[in-house]
Amino acid sequence: MQKNFRRSRLLHSYKRCSRAGDSPASSIPVPSWPTPRPSRAAWKRAFAEAYEGFCDSVDRGHDTWLDPYAAEHESEFFAVLSEAFFREASETQRRYPDVYDQLKLFYRQDPAART
Repeated sequence: MQKNFRRSRLLHSYKRCSRAGDSPASSIPVPSWPTPRPSRAAWKRAFAEAYEGFCDSVDRGHDTWLDPYAAEHESEFFAVLSEAFFREASETQRRYPDVYDQLKLFYRQDPAART
C-alpha cells in the first residue's frame, strides 16, 4: 500500500512539475507532439469539455470517480487524470474517451490495452 501511495504521489508531482514552463493562459500543457500529431484544438477541446463536466458534477455535490480536488484548477485536473490514465486506464478510457485518446498520444502508451 505504501509503495503504491509513493508511486501515485510521484506521478502526481511529476505532472505538476511538467507545467513549469507553460504560459499562464493555459494550465493544461500542450506539448510538442510526436507523430502521429493530434491538433492542439482537439487536445484543448477534450480537456475543456471533460474539466467543465467534472466541475459541474462537483458543484452539484455528485459523487465523482476522480478526487474532487481535481476541480480546484485545470492543472490539478490534468495531474489527477494523468495519474488515473496509468493506474485505472480502462475506467479512464470509459469515462473520458476523448481525453484518454489525447493522453495516449501524449504519453505514447495505451495502458488500457495491457489490461
